[in-house]
Formats: sequence, C-alpha cells, structure tokens
Amino acid sequence: MRLVLHDDLPVVPLERVFRHSRVAGFVLLFLVGAPAVIATWKFREIASSFETLPWFFWVVGGPMLLLGFLVWLFVLQAANHAAQSGLLATNWALRVSASGIAVQLRSFRNSHFPKDVPTVLWLETREVARARRVTESGWIANSKGKTYMRSSWLELELQNVECAPIEKRLAEERAEQGPQIRVLGIKTRTRFNDSPAYFVRPGVLRVEWLGNGMLLALHEVVEIAPEVQIDLDQALGTALEPRVKAYCDRGWQIAAHRLVQRERGLSWSEAKKFVEELGRKAA
Repeated sequence: MRLVLHDDLPVVPLERVFRHSRVAGFVLLFLVGAPAVIATWKFREIASSFETLPWFFWVVGGPMLLLGFLVWLFVLQAANHAAQSGLLATNWALRVSASGIAVQLRSFRNSHFPKDVPTVLWLETREVARARRVTESGWIANSKGKTYMRSSWLELELQNVECAPIEKRLAEERAEQGPQIRVLGIKTRTRFNDSPAYFVRPGVLRVEWLGNGMLLALHEVVEIAPEVQIDLDQALGTALEPRVKAYCDRGWQIAAHRLVQRERGLSWSEAKKFVEELGRKAA
C-alpha cells in the first residue's frame, strides 16, 4: 500500500480506467448558460418590455433582479469549473491492472485544491481480498423532512494493509475548505462534496460506483463476492454523530446539516458549524 501524489502515479500498460462522463459537465454548462444566449438573442424584445414597466416595479424588482443575476453568475462559474474538471487527468475513480489497483481519494471536481498532498491510494492486488457491489437504500434528511436515497458502491475488502494513514488522509480531504478565490470581487472558497472513497469500517474501503465494468476488470485480479443490499436505516442506527459522519463520508453534507437541524433544533449556520467541527475532530 502506498499513498502517492497524483502526478507520481505510475504509468501502467493495459490498465482499465473508470471515470466520470466528460460530456456531462458541458451539458450542465449549456443549460446554465442558456439564459444568457436567449437574452442576447431576444435583447430588443426584452429591453422593450422593461421600458413599459412602471417605476415602482424597479423599487422592488430591481434589487431582486440584481440578486438573481449575481446568483446566476456564481452558478455559471461552478458549471464552468465542472465542465473543465471533466477534461482533467484527475477525472477517474479507479484504475485496474495486473500490477495493482489505484483508488482516487479526491473528487476530480476539487482539482483546484493543493496538489502537494497524496490523493491516490495504490494497492497491490494481493492486498485486496475480494471486491463486490454494495447497494444502500433508505431515508435521509432533507429540507422537507426525509427523502428516499439509493446508491451503489464498489466495496474492497483489504488484507494486511495499515488503514490508519488512509483514513487520516480521507478525513483531511473532507475537512479541506479549498483555496480562497475571488468571484466578482467577492472572496469565497469553493469545494464540491463528492466522495470518491471512504471506509465503512476498518479494512473495508468503498469506492464510488461507475458501472459493472469495474467488477469485470477486478475479476481478472481479485475474488468477486456476491452483491449485497443494505438498509440504511438499520445500518446507521439512531445515534446522531455516527449518522452525521456516515452522511459526510458519502458526500451528503447538506443532508448532514438538515439532520442536525432537525434533531438538535439548530439554525442552518449552527448545524453547519456542528458538522464542520465533527469533521475537524476526525481529521
């Protein structure tokens, strides 16, 4: 087992690489940018319509339009980043070859994070006892109370591997807020809450599921176990902190905030602070 920088990842011939679609980000960018295209095309008609509006509309509507425009610019910036990230070399979750198995520990959407820390786990094939697909389903917190969630993961059962350094690196990655940037003169920090990998328990690593091809590739180098269906409500229990950690491990930070809000009666900012403090303790 080795934790390596992405740029130091060995080049292995005939390896299978599993990555996210490079087209999806551009589809999102097109959808978010469509209003600007339409507004440019229909500029004369829109301007004429605005001229007919009474002055008192602008007293209330003007600030709201400005706020909506600023929000749209932030969303457009995020969509542009997602589209560009999809083209990067870091856009992958799993690499499989006869030489070993590489697992991505950082979401490719967070490619703007510092690059001087190891973000790839390299495993010898003998260090993976077996692999299988795990599908979780159950109810998680949202703004309306609860929503039904169903997700799949590739589960790797490790053997003779010191997992503590990997768990520490994953916790640090989840706690990372990203570098400070300026958008329209406003200082902000951008991070995406995707979770490419996490430990469900010591020695058992889950990797985001990107299709049945993952098991087909792994079948050539490790044992494949039968698929498992898991009920989230039973698996996570009722204690608050373990559930919050489990949500964050899976990249469900917003659901974690909602859960804390509901069970502790806190405001959004207080719940967010609670979740962040829990993440810092784990790191």
